Amino acid sequence: MNNKEEKKVIKVSVWFALCNIIQKIAVLISVPIFTRLIIPEEYGLVAVFQSWNNILIIIVTLSLSMGVFNNGMLKYEHDRNRYVSSMQGLSSLSAIFFLIMALFLRNVLIEATGLPISSILLMFIYYIFQPSFEYWTAKNRYEYKYKWLLVATIIYAIATIIVPVIAVLSCTGNLGVVKINSTLCTLIIFTFVFYVINWVKGRTLYVKEYWKYAFWFNLPLIPNYLSNMLLHQVDRIMIDKICGSTYAAIYSVACYLQTGVTIMINAINATFVPWLYERLKNKDYKSIQKRSESILIIIGGITFGIISCTPEIIHIIAPKEYWEAIWVVPPVVLGTYITILYMFFANVEIYYEKRIFMTCATTVAALINMVLNAILIPLFGYIACAYTTIISYIIYVFAHYIFTNRILTEDGRHIKEIRIYSIRRHMLICTIVGVFCVLQMLLFRFMVIRFIILFAIIIFLYKRWGYKLKEILK
Repeated sequence: MNNKEEKKVIKVSVWFALCNIIQKIAVLISVPIFTRLIIPEEYGLVAVFQSWNNILIIIVTLSLSMGVFNNGMLKYEHDRNRYVSSMQGLSSLSAIFFLIMALFLRNVLIEATGLPISSILLMFIYYIFQPSFEYWTAKNRYEYKYKWLLVATIIYAIATIIVPVIAVLSCTGNLGVVKINSTLCTLIIFTFVFYVINWVKGRTLYVKEYWKYAFWFNLPLIPNYLSNMLLHQVDRIMIDKICGSTYAAIYSVACYLQTGVTIMINAINATFVPWLYERLKNKDYKSIQKRSESILIIIGGITFGIISCTPEIIHIIAPKEYWEAIWVVPPVVLGTYITILYMFFANVEIYYEKRIFMTCATTVAALINMVLNAILIPLFGYIACAYTTIISYIIYVFAHYIFTNRILTEDGRHIKEIRIYSIRRHMLICTIVGVFCVLQMLLFRFMVIRFIILFAIIIFLYKRWGYKLKEILK
């Protein structure tokens, strides 16, 4: 790759990252709006819907817009339009099948989800068109076309805020249902446009080779995707069933503060992965150790900053009914921080194509999380969910650590003197971050002291590791 091509790739990568950030920011902006327009009990239904939506979409669409689609973009690079169109045909067939099943099992779904039949039907109709936008986005990424994606992302962000706001202000009754249905209708119209675009370009619903390749490649990965989503989303569903939708709403507001950490993790991982693979290829393990530690310190600083400002942030984004969420934020955000270690190990597993290990580790962690929730929520209330999630994430990370070492040992790549990651140093960094975050949580009622500590640590981190931040950003 020459210098001109490299600059083009960097430019496009920045724009795609910006598009992803815009979508995340749209979610953040919507929270203070809807928490003030919708009472907690009704807003809890919105939170539960989002969790069910994130879980069901994996099964109903076969997750074809994820790993297998990216592989197909390379495998069938000379026939991408037909590949996109045929993938759309396969995911549509699956979604239509599940829509028919939903009609027959509507009473079961209403009981399980707590959603009205109108929301359930709209949700399954949305699944027919939803992958189309993901296919279109991925194809544009491989072809370095970002301008139309930026336009589409801005329209998406604006529409998914303005249309539900107008609907909620104009309607009466359960405003949570109004918000859900208006959002789904907006998304159906938005994604239908890309469904038509993909069809016009490819004009193909079925290609045996493409369908067979995608189905059998992705089928073993669905349990991993599903377990991973359950690990992140099942808390709100279980809180709703055990404690009620009001507490699900409070917990959901707390979870939105994860977004700041998640955006940074995803952004860094997008550039870390190709860098990591190059170092693994050259057996440059020392560089990997140093860079991963720098990432942990930087994200740890962001995590500490968010937790230090939790009371003020919650007071800004939500009315008084939700302020109890400040005690949920620290464990939730810390749990997200711990997932960086999972990211490190999972990247190695993917590099060596050991997908079964990922599925095992994720499934075990998800099951432990659900069992702990079922035991501890009735005893200690909904806040217990935040702490069971941390426990599950630690088990999650430890399992991936074991599997990563096994991969390296089996294939003769493991060097005793130099490990790819130093788990002891990583855990030490995470522990230090955790201790300081807990200290700030104990000082939630003392704003001045909290901010003095925050600014002192920011200055220390900048003087001690500021140059590493510049290296990573470069």
